Amino acid sequence: MRKFDDVDKRIIRILEKNAHQSSDKIAKSLNVSSSTVRRRINRLIKEKVLRIQAVADPRYMGYAVAASIGLKVDSSRLKYISDYLIKRPNVLFLSWTTGRWDLSFMAWFQSIQDLSNFINTVLNPLDGIVDKEVTILTAVKKYVRPQV
Repeated sequence: MRKFDDVDKRIIRILEKNAHQSSDKIAKSLNVSSSTVRRRINRLIKEKVLRIQAVADPRYMGYAVAASIGLKVDSSRLKYISDYLIKRPNVLFLSWTTGRWDLSFMAWFQSIQDLSNFINTVLNPLDGIVDKEVTILTAVKKYVRPQV
């Protein structure tokens, strides 16, 4: 994995806080040239380290119910189930895990009924799920990505 210098990290931090900032403004705050900032941003994007995108808060888009879901799965089906779930638009995070669950993911739903439908029509029919636990998140207090 490639190492990033302090300027790369500072550019990423600035863009995480406000992706609308111009390269001129970023350059001024870092005391480097605008062309340096543009070149580094383009390199970070090309290397898939950085992605500029709009991210809406799901709560304001009509998704009122957040759930954390843990699955115990047959090891021969782990990749298939993971690949299937990551294609679901309401699954925002998915990871293979150690401990009680083999797979853990977070998903948002418009209602409790939508969550129930997801469990009954998406999860229950999947071969290879041995056990599951669905936890409704009642008060999401922080929803951000880690800082570099």
